[in-house]
Parts: sequence; C-alpha cells; structure tokens
Amino acid sequence: MTIENELLLFKAISTGEEAAFKQLFDIYKNKLFGLAISLTKSPLLAEELLQEVFTSLWISRHLLTDVLDPAAYIYQSAYRKLHQLIKKEQHQQLILQAVKEQSELPQQANDPEIQLLLSETRRILAEAVSQLSEQKRKIYQLAKVDGLSYKQISAELDISPNTVRNHLVEAVRLIREHFTQVGLASLLPILTILLDR
Repeated sequence: MTIENELLLFKAISTGEEAAFKQLFDIYKNKLFGLAISLTKSPLLAEELLQEVFTSLWISRHLLTDVLDPAAYIYQSAYRKLHQLIKKEQHQQLILQAVKEQSELPQQANDPEIQLLLSETRRILAEAVSQLSEQKRKIYQLAKVDGLSYKQISAELDISPNTVRNHLVEAVRLIREHFTQVGLASLLPILTILLDR
C-alpha cells in the first residue's frame, strides 16, 4: 500500500470509520506480531502489543490527520509500547521472584511501578476476600493468613475437613474470578504465589 493510500486510511479512521480501521489492522497485524515475536519470543506479549498499539491508535484517532508518514507513526508507537510491555514484564518477574522467596523486593527493583503492582495485587486480594461469604472468609483467613491445616480449621469451626477444603477451593476460585472481572488478570501469577504460601 502506498503512503497516499495509508494517509487516506488515517483520514477515514480520524472520522471514526471502523472499516478503514479494520483495513489498517489487517495490513499491519502480521508485521507487528512478527516484530514483537522476534524481539520478545513471547506470543502473549506480541498479542498484547497488537492490542495496545491499535487501541491507542483508535482512542487518539483525532490526531491522525496531522500524521505525515503512517507507517513510521505505527512503528514508533509499536516500539514505544513494546518497551513499556517489556519493562512491565520485567517488573512482574522481579515481583514473582521476591514473592517466591518470601523476601523483600531487591533494592535495585525498589521503584514506584514495582511497588504499585505488588500493592495493587494485595489491595484487590483484600477486596476479593471481603466479598466472600462469612464462612469462606473465615476459612480463607485461618488457612492462608494464619496457616492452619484443614484438620485444625475443622476442629476450630466444628465442620469436616472435607467441608473446609471445599470452602477454600471455592474461595480461591472466587478470588481469581474477581481479579479477572476487575481487568487485572495479568496479576494472577503474583496472586497464585501469594495464595500458595
């Protein structure tokens, strides 16, 4: 496609034409996906890059009339987003490592973004736990916070160990579901380690 045709597509997209947006997506999706795969070796990051680039392009479509080189604009956006995604991925890996080792975050990783991811995971976890039924919340607290065994919890609450297990499995399922519902499924790996402690 010529630069003139791409400029026409950008102009159409700037007025909200979804067909033009889909056409542009079809032109660049494989190129951007291939670029991301070659740099990250991660299909998940590549998919996320596509979403980020085209979501951003659609949201800021009113700016497209000022673009002189659509291809350069798209690739610059892709590189910027890719850099952000890689940085975010590295931060999450540092958090996962720290949580696995049940240690403080490494000093060199002690920046606001990392702290925010970890505190956000804990905040949403507390929010999810508060929405559990009283019995599930109590069992979750005894098992995951106080570290009691099924047998100890069953003796304390006068219910069978099997009932304890069922309540806990359901509580964890509801907590995971809550993370997905609030749009923070990307934090589930961190949550998994917190729950498995």
